Amino acid sequence: MSNALTVARTALSEALGDAGFRVVPEIPPTYSPPLCWVTSRPPYRQPGQTFASKRVALAVVCVAAQGTNSAAMEAVDELVSSVADVIDSLDSFRLDAEEEISPHARYSSAQGQDFLGASVNVTTEVARA
Repeated sequence: MSNALTVARTALSEALGDAGFRVVPEIPPTYSPPLCWVTSRPPYRQPGQTFASKRVALAVVCVAAQGTNSAAMEAVDELVSSVADVIDSLDSFRLDAEEEISPHARYSSAQGQDFLGASVNVTTEVARA
């Protein structure tokens, strides 16, 4: 049985996948970029706009393939901008008003490789769980 939080993560993953992005609804232990995954971010769940809802905070982490720093940074910037544009067009998800895109960071895979990435910060309303 899926809860509303899992359903929200999966729905965002599917919407981005339908838009042509390689995306998974959880943090993969191993991966080959370019890739996006959807995860929670603080505050994960808080009161929603109505009594019957909760606001959920999600992050779409976007990682680029390895390359020179400038090439990887440009690839990440392009990926997060494209993801943000798609999210901006969705009815049920909103870009975070305070921080749409987080700064670049290194993301490690289980294979010990580091990839440059950034996250697109999203909120959505879910039914009270």
